[in-house]
Amino acid sequence: MQELPALIETDPEVQRLTLQLTQKYFAGRSETESRFDRVLEELRQMREEQTRRWEEQTQRWAEQAQRWAENQKEIREMLRRLGEMDERHAEIDRKWAEQIQRWEEQNRQWQEQAQRWAENDRRWEENQKEIREMLRRLGEMDERYAEFERKWLEQARQLDAVERKFDSTIGALGARWGLHSEETCRSALRGILTDFFNLEVVQVNEYDETGEVFGRPEQIELDL
Repeated sequence: MQELPALIETDPEVQRLTLQLTQKYFAGRSETESRFDRVLEELRQMREEQTRRWEEQTQRWAEQAQRWAENQKEIREMLRRLGEMDERHAEIDRKWAEQIQRWEEQNRQWQEQAQRWAENDRRWEENQKEIREMLRRLGEMDERYAEFERKWLEQARQLDAVERKFDSTIGALGARWGLHSEETCRSALRGILTDFFNLEVVQVNEYDETGEVFGRPEQIELDL
C-alpha cells in the first residue's frame, strides 16, 4: 500500500502491467471518448428533437390561442344575441300576459252578459206564464163576453179598414218584415187591449247611459 503508488508513478513496466490488469474492467481513452461523443450526439439530437417539439407545441399553442380568441368572440356574440332574445322573450311574455288579462276581462264580461241573458230568459218565461195566465182568465170571463161581442161589432168596421190596409201593404213586407211585423203586432195589440181592457200599449226608445242592460251605454227599445 505504501510502495505500489510510487512504483506506478515511476516504473513504466508497472504502469503497463497495471493497464493490462485494468483493461478488462475499465474502457480505454478512445473508447471512453467515443462513448462520450455518442452521448453528446444523443444529447444534441435529443435537444434538437426537444426544440422541434417545443416549436411545434408553441405553434399549436398559438393556433389554440387564436382559436380560443375566436371562440371567445363567438361566445360573446352568442351571449349578446341571447341577451337580445331574452329581451324579446320578456317583451313577448309581457304582451302575452296583457293579452291573457284582456281575455280574462272579456271572459268576465261574457259571463256577466250570459247571466243577464239568463235573467232575461227567466223574466221572459215569467212573462209568458203571466200572459198564459191572463189568457186563461180571459177565457173564463164569460160574463164579459156579451160586452166583448158588442164592442167587437163596433170595431168590425175599423178592423175591416185595417184589414184592407193590411192586404194592400202585405206585398211590401218582405225585406222589412221585422219593422212591419212589430208595428202590425203592436197596432193589433193596442186595438184589442186598449178597447176592451184597462191597459196601455207603449213603445220606449231611449239611450241607456249607465249600461244596465248590456253592460255598456246603448240605445234600448222596449215594447210594453
